[in-house]
Amino acid sequence: MIRPLKTFSLFVTENCNLDCDYCFFDKRDKKEISVDTAQRAVDFFLEQSKNENNLHLSFWGGEPLLSLRLIKRLVDYTTRKAQMAGKTIHYSMPTNCTAFNEDALDFIKSRNISLSLSIDGTRTSQSLRRTVKGHSSYHTVKENLKLIEMMGVSHLASVRKTVTPDTVVNLHKDILFFLDHGLRRITFSPVMETEWPEKKLEIFEEQQLKIADHWIRSLSVDEPFSIKLWDEMLIERIFSKRPELFCEAGVSVLAADVNGHLFPCHRFVYYDHLNHIHCLGDIHTGIKEDSLYMMYNAITHETLMARTEDCTTCPHTDRCRLFCPAINYKLTGDALKNKPWLCRFEMICESVVEYIAEKMSVEKKFAAYLAKKLKDGPRYRLSEKQIDKITGNAHRTLAVIRREKQVEEKSRETN
Repeated sequence: MIRPLKTFSLFVTENCNLDCDYCFFDKRDKKEISVDTAQRAVDFFLEQSKNENNLHLSFWGGEPLLSLRLIKRLVDYTTRKAQMAGKTIHYSMPTNCTAFNEDALDFIKSRNISLSLSIDGTRTSQSLRRTVKGHSSYHTVKENLKLIEMMGVSHLASVRKTVTPDTVVNLHKDILFFLDHGLRRITFSPVMETEWPEKKLEIFEEQQLKIADHWIRSLSVDEPFSIKLWDEMLIERIFSKRPELFCEAGVSVLAADVNGHLFPCHRFVYYDHLNHIHCLGDIHTGIKEDSLYMMYNAITHETLMARTEDCTTCPHTDRCRLFCPAINYKLTGDALKNKPWLCRFEMICESVVEYIAEKMSVEKKFAAYLAKKLKDGPRYRLSEKQIDKITGNAHRTLAVIRREKQVEEKSRETN
């Protein structure tokens, strides 16, 4: 059975004005989606959403803002069609923050479009993001961040920073750069398409611990910023609550390339555009209900953690989030098989989150902060009563952590 779609990633262009070394989007023909194909993709999304009424449409590229005129037309079309169907659409798009102008930001603000700013921070890190002519993008990005703040669009913007082995040593400074520019919702993710030397992984952990100390101080003075991965991992640790699905790719999430081919998520559009091994159909004929589609529907945390002997014996199994079928496919050729060295990233994040939980066990604002994130997170689908109950359990969990910490300290004093 084909489940209702909730999220749809639509590629509006393959064109981009940057030439970043780590980009996983292969150089292509700079094709823009046709109006007919784009509108048919929207129709497909609305049809396949079935009884879901709160939907999310994301515009992808390349650099989506290079196709701003088309996006304007699509937003008007989609909004009208969604209203006729009694549905609400939330829009978003990633952007490298180099193609903004006042017209673009006026439109984004008027349509309440969320922006995921794919930027890397300080001059040292951002200068590696070069234009197709080889120039640094740092000054353009910095000026556009000022424009975003001046035009009152900061509340719609979050940061999606890519961390490489070359820039990991700057991670803490890069986060401070974002905070200085009024950007308080941040995601940072390491490049997975390259192997990381152990020394660089150690630096990655050290840098995260520095950021964690800054985050703890910010919460204590009621000025918290959000690191998305930490929020989710802390909710799982303190509230014992996972999202309903481990990964929604190919289930309630789909992506369409500029030709209308359907893939489980946006990353598969990047990785599988030549082979189409994970192509699930197209916007004209629909989803193929074959074994591949059923495989995505059958994925659970339990089936994933039973994949290998290493997984079944790993102490992090209960909390492991290390599953991205697209990255697995890119690295191993198998959507369900990951590279063992990727486990180090999970263990580093677990260590940092454990550090935060221990430090914050005596801070009353901590559970309240996480409860708000739980309430605002649509993936959890909880009622107010459920949230109140979970929050109460969180206070008890934090009390246990606090007692364990006191016992540990007393034991050290005795020895």
